[in-house]
Amino acid sequence: MKKLLCIAILFVFCQSKIYGNSSSSNYIANANEYESSVTFPAGYAVGDYIEFLGVSPISAGASGFYQISINYTRGNVASAATHVASISHSNPTLWRETGRINNNPYVGFGTNFTVDCNTEFPNPRFRIRAINTLGTNTPITVYIKVSSINSNTAFTTLNTTGNDVTVSKFLPMTSDWDLYVGNVFSSNDASLAIKAIQNGNVGIGTAIPDEKLTVKGKIHTQEVRVDMAGR
Repeated sequence: MKKLLCIAILFVFCQSKIYGNSSSSNYIANANEYESSVTFPAGYAVGDYIEFLGVSPISAGASGFYQISINYTRGNVASAATHVASISHSNPTLWRETGRINNNPYVGFGTNFTVDCNTEFPNPRFRIRAINTLGTNTPITVYIKVSSINSNTAFTTLNTTGNDVTVSKFLPMTSDWDLYVGNVFSSNDASLAIKAIQNGNVGIGTAIPDEKLTVKGKIHTQEVRVDMAGR
């Protein structure tokens, strides 16, 4: 009886879903990994999105980190990227673009899709959104893998489509960030190499950067350029 129940549950998870001009198929390996694919039709427009997944962080349904990897081809040219979403307690109901930790751009100069996160408490969820229409005018299937870095209670498959060109904010990837380096074969203390804080200041060798770039120590450089371009 238990064996039949497991087979039935697995069958439900493996079903494909077709909706409108887009398709989604998925399976759940466990509560911390999820694989799926969504298909954008030929002629899709910038701003078109497919909301594909709801997540459930285990701590009060709020505190979680997720890594979302996507890859696709168009005109036999591949692109891939990995995004990170940080969902903290009582975040607002707002769609924001997630940051990338790596990017293999389409034909070397751009990407067609990004990942948005709505941090609504307690209903955080993800979508794929078109930001370019590079390449030939054919359908594109975007393959997705989501990994929960913290513990996750469950994944909920979604299949909402629409168009949104109003996204203008980024979702913070972390509150702060530290890079400690040292001899991994000894018991010596590590050194703080880089520190980034909430306001965007970055410190090299210091944990309290008071400017956009603060360096504790000497700087050896081949060239320094100073202008008012403010890029």
